[in-house]
Amino acid sequence: MALFWSIGCDNQEQSIPPKTPKKLTSQKHFVDHVQWIGSIEEGFKQAKATGKNLIIMVDSEGCRWCIKIEQETFNDPQVLKKFDNYIMVKVSREDPQSRAKLPEFVHVPIMFFYQANGELIDDLRGYYTVEDFLGYLQELEDYLE
Repeated sequence: MALFWSIGCDNQEQSIPPKTPKKLTSQKHFVDHVQWIGSIEEGFKQAKATGKNLIIMVDSEGCRWCIKIEQETFNDPQVLKKFDNYIMVKVSREDPQSRAKLPEFVHVPIMFFYQANGELIDDLRGYYTVEDFLGYLQELEDYLE
């Protein structure tokens, strides 16, 4: 399905300046239409209350693949419509408290998919195009039916 599963930033890439234009090195330079929650605990609380599944996105400041997936994939109208069915949480890889609550990982971006009851469904690592990401979400929905 997805061709870009291995594209992501690892811990060593933190010290290497991104090769993207300067305006893309900060997430504040684009409109983010996703309604993110910044707390894993609050995300699980809302998931349980609403019965919606949960997506926890882990990113890192300056990670070009994190920025790219948020700018290009997550702001697509079809993806945003799908996100209405989920509780969306975003935390930083550099936050030790958040990281301790998640399965081990190295590369970002990474998304963890949980059922409303807190059961881990799957994780998705790296950058995905809109088409590939929508295909993944559809497969996930089919699996959960």
